[in-house]
Amino acid sequence: MAHLRILLFLLLHKTCVLLQLSAPSPQHALNGSDILLPCIFTVGKPSIELKFLAVFWYFNDKEILRYDNKGLSKYSTGVSFNKEAAKDGNVSLTLSDVTISDGGTYRCVVIYSPEKDERDIKLEILVPPIITIPNKVIIRNKDHMLHCSAIGFYPADINITWLGDGEILQRSLLGKVHQNFNGTYNVDSTVTITKNHEKRMLSCRVQHASLKEPLQEDFYPVYIDEQPIVVIVVSCAAAVVLVGAVTGVILRFKCRQTKALQSITVSDIKGPLKMIEGEEVTLYCTATNCTGDMHVKWFEEINGSESEIPHTQSQDEEESENLLGRLYVVTLNREGHNDQTSSIRFIPSVEKHRNVTFSCRFNYAGKTREKRFLCNTLCAKPQILEPVKHILCASGEILYSLKLQKFYPKDICISWTCGVGDLHNTILSKEISEENPAGRFNVCSEIRIPGDHFKDPSFSLYVTWEHKSLDTAGSKYLTIKDQEFTWTPKVEEIQTPLMLHETPVTLQCNISLYFPNALTVRWLRREEGSQELTEVTDRPDIKSHRDQDNTYSCTTSLTVTPTLSTDQGAEYICRVLHPTLVQPIERSTGKLIVMAKPQAMEPIKIESGASSRVKFSLNLQRFHPNEIEIKWKHGDCLQHFKESEKKIINTDETFSALSECNFPGHLFNDPTYKIAVIWNHVTIDNPESRELSVRDFPWKPQLQDIIVPRLEANKKATIKCNISNYFPDNLTADWLIKETGSDVESALPDGYHVSVREKHTQEDGTLTCQTCVTFTPNTKKAQIVEFICRVNHPTLEKPKERRTRPLIIGGSNLTEDEFKVNVAKSQNQI
Repeated sequence: MAHLRILLFLLLHKTCVLLQLSAPSPQHALNGSDILLPCIFTVGKPSIELKFLAVFWYFNDKEILRYDNKGLSKYSTGVSFNKEAAKDGNVSLTLSDVTISDGGTYRCVVIYSPEKDERDIKLEILVPPIITIPNKVIIRNKDHMLHCSAIGFYPADINITWLGDGEILQRSLLGKVHQNFNGTYNVDSTVTITKNHEKRMLSCRVQHASLKEPLQEDFYPVYIDEQPIVVIVVSCAAAVVLVGAVTGVILRFKCRQTKALQSITVSDIKGPLKMIEGEEVTLYCTATNCTGDMHVKWFEEINGSESEIPHTQSQDEEESENLLGRLYVVTLNREGHNDQTSSIRFIPSVEKHRNVTFSCRFNYAGKTREKRFLCNTLCAKPQILEPVKHILCASGEILYSLKLQKFYPKDICISWTCGVGDLHNTILSKEISEENPAGRFNVCSEIRIPGDHFKDPSFSLYVTWEHKSLDTAGSKYLTIKDQEFTWTPKVEEIQTPLMLHETPVTLQCNISLYFPNALTVRWLRREEGSQELTEVTDRPDIKSHRDQDNTYSCTTSLTVTPTLSTDQGAEYICRVLHPTLVQPIERSTGKLIVMAKPQAMEPIKIESGASSRVKFSLNLQRFHPNEIEIKWKHGDCLQHFKESEKKIINTDETFSALSECNFPGHLFNDPTYKIAVIWNHVTIDNPESRELSVRDFPWKPQLQDIIVPRLEANKKATIKCNISNYFPDNLTADWLIKETGSDVESALPDGYHVSVREKHTQEDGTLTCQTCVTFTPNTKKAQIVEFICRVNHPTLEKPKERRTRPLIIGGSNLTEDEFKVNVAKSQNQI
């Protein structure tokens, strides 16, 4: 119901949003560390209104956190959420002090009304192994087996390799992996050292997913001679032993025993100056002047409770070399005839041996002497389970944090310095300490460095830490060129468009994810066949802009006008320099291929040819390469008429092509008949074409004024109209008549005869003719009319016409002068 109420409220928000969610998976974390599960969202608008936002986090399908308009609710310990960051679209989840049980699938669900999106994030927990080599003693002239243990690692996949003087030894065997009660794993690896072994240094190397580099322990084995077995054969001769003599021997033995007990001395328990967790320790105690059998026992006392440590014979050492927890190896060795040394060997642990007291008790002739040893020098070395973190802040500063874990005792000194070259200044840092359940300690040290400092590529950081467990201070040297510094420029490939001859083109290269804002870009050019580079720009102006993740990005461009003669096969290179880069990053266009697109510089030329044919000519100019396809088409088919094509090369290395095709003129009597020319070239996405019909012909009929003779009653007369410069021969001329005062145009009445005269072909192939109307004026009735000559031709969209002035049919219409002019026109043949 709670979810339903939230959804109903959010769905009231009708603003159009575009919710996008980003949550990289998988994520990895070291056991005992803090981990941020990233979940970032955007809504396609500059600001986020929290009243429309709801965030849910699930672990293995169980809700562990919720944030909505009612506030923040947590249902699991060790989880935290930054409400302020949610305003900027950051709804990431922080897990503190993770353990193996925290590994699994997390789900980030974001609702920004009315949209919803979710992402799964797989979290994998890593626990690095600890190496132990319990026995480093080898018996000369005898095959011997050494053990190497990897303890407390997770996950189970692991590889152990043995090396001798850096070379891999083949006679090794990886044992069965065993799981501990806390979910971690242990495994043993053995190697057989042959009696003719000549390697000086041996190494056990462990590779595991939790390790950036293999973990390796090197050691020089201790060689000893095998103790000879002395077989004493005692031959007893028959003797007569007097009772008194036996009694005297017994009395003298008891006297010597008493004196021996008084002369025995037991040394203090000796051990290392400091005991380091995970590193094998041997404590030993020596009794001198021991003339008889002596019994030794070891005890450990924890919180006032004492327990005996079982004794292990020396010949059983190989079976007890895997020293885990409270597993001890106790031995007793006789040195000479009168000295005995007892030792206890174990791997110390802060959790199990802090303030533990060991006791060694020698028993001789019913008397006991005891020495005690308090583990007050126990230490655990600080561990760096993850690299030094660096976070880019919105303020432009970089937050560096070093986390040292699982050390003991608590006191530790961490120092930060920074600067250029050898001049370093101390920086104030902030430390936050915490105690682990196992009694060890963690500390996180943080500093803030202004981002502008990193514009100098020689700027560096140096952090050191001192602790009781360390013989020398630990340290890390950090520079902007380290691989761990993640904000190096990402340079995309150059966007190279089609390169056309003498056409300006812009080359672009996108650069992103860099910090600080100290980018330098140079554009270079390499001629074909040359190794030399020439700079084509003087440090172009780069306008960077800051992105949501606080890094910078920009686009650099170069505008060039390529030509076939200078740029064919040339190469342009974008070189990017940044303080984080050891070497510049370069992107290349590769060898350029310059082309030229065919241009129709003039309309298709139309000419009349012999045998009433029409020749069409297409002239395509300045293209490259020279392969081009030109086809002529009529109707729905490619042409079946004669065509020709010729190419020439121009001075600028481009080509031109002239394609001609002849069509029979009679085809164009049909005004709907069309032809087309189609050409294709590598520079053209789709073939280009031109379509023509008879309406595109230049030979449209030209009509002269109508020639009207002197009209006399009852005398035959002819009206003429000369027509010229037309093609094809498909012309019709209609004569009409219109009476004065009427808008109606009528066909000629009976008695009027229309004819076409003097039709012939001119030198340019066009035609000329004369259309005439012959009639006899009526004497009975005078009528005022207007003659119209209307011409139709396939080249005309609408008819052309010529008109006379109103004429009187049946009477004289012309003056003497007008008559003479008309006679002259009639005699002027076209």
